[in-house]
Amino acid sequence: MTSRRMQKGKRLGQWLGAAVLFTLPWLAHAEVALTPALIEKWIAAAPQIEAFGKKYESKLDQMSSSSKDFSKVFDPDTMLKPIREAGLLEELESMADDAGFASAEEWAEVTGKIAKAAAAIKMQGYADKMGPEMEARMKAMMDNPDLTPEARQMMQQTMAQSMGMVKSLKDVPESEKKMVAPYLPKMDFFFKDKDGKGAGQP
Repeated sequence: MTSRRMQKGKRLGQWLGAAVLFTLPWLAHAEVALTPALIEKWIAAAPQIEAFGKKYESKLDQMSSSSKDFSKVFDPDTMLKPIREAGLLEELESMADDAGFASAEEWAEVTGKIAKAAAAIKMQGYADKMGPEMEARMKAMMDNPDLTPEARQMMQQTMAQSMGMVKSLKDVPESEKKMVAPYLPKMDFFFKDKDGKGAGQP
């Protein structure tokens, strides 16, 4: 009787151990909810992170894929992939920790949420027009008899990625846009290109 109980207890312990190991990855990747305090913390860390990006710009450019999927530009894994491949994740982890983030992954997730909400605000109204315009442009190009199969496939892929980006911006929760909106004046650095120009500037 005691032996049976011990066996049952052992099996129960094994089952619980397996359950914990199974659920830990899900707990580690729990979605971060934006708060004003989190946004302010992200803005405060921005100069140091921006300096990190400039310091390793050429190295990170080499690691970045030449065919970027714009529909995944806000994805944390997409942001961290070139940093991992360049062997710079440990340095970013240290900066994220200094800034008060639990990990580089949490920083990347917060970055994606803030950037997506900010982009959605800046593109508001325009994003609604982009879908039909893209579809019309796509149809005109696809009807071109001189288009090679390779060019056709590339255009289809690019258009699908662009449409994915438009959809992702339209799907940003209103609550997140309202939370990010007051901080937009402090985020101009995020929308400047390498030459220091704002998005859309000639």
